[in-house]
Amino acid sequence: MKKSDFDEDVNELQTLVSRAAHSYKRATDRYLELIEFWNDLGNKHFNGQVTFKREEDGPLVSGNVSGKPFSIYSTMLYRGGEALLEARIAVKEFAPEKEVLVGKFHVGPNGAIYTADGEGALPNTDELREYKVLSAVVRRVLGVSNPGV
Repeated sequence: MKKSDFDEDVNELQTLVSRAAHSYKRATDRYLELIEFWNDLGNKHFNGQVTFKREEDGPLVSGNVSGKPFSIYSTMLYRGGEALLEARIAVKEFAPEKEVLVGKFHVGPNGAIYTADGEGALPNTDELREYKVLSAVVRRVLGVSNPGV
């Protein structure tokens, strides 16, 4: 920490915390909508070969792509005056109890998708947003490299 960290106006703390909580809740709601959409799509269009299951009231989503299990962990990331949801995709390695991070993305309060570097990847108005994010997740889980993702 720096000295300037202690010079902040303490009266603004409540506003900061309230805004962050509200922003993160909205981002979480948009993320859960994605998971729900992906699960429906996996069942309908991929004959159940792509599945997602949200662990009850937790930050973990478990999934499976054609027999390959993976997890998506989510947490808050505060950047640029708003709280985003950071989703980290991990697959199991051959060694037991070891996971490898294969990708991550951010979900904004309005549903926009950002890269791990904060670059806008998909606006919330993109009609294929849900499918494009699903495609990126599945490709990362399977280890398929796609420069466009």
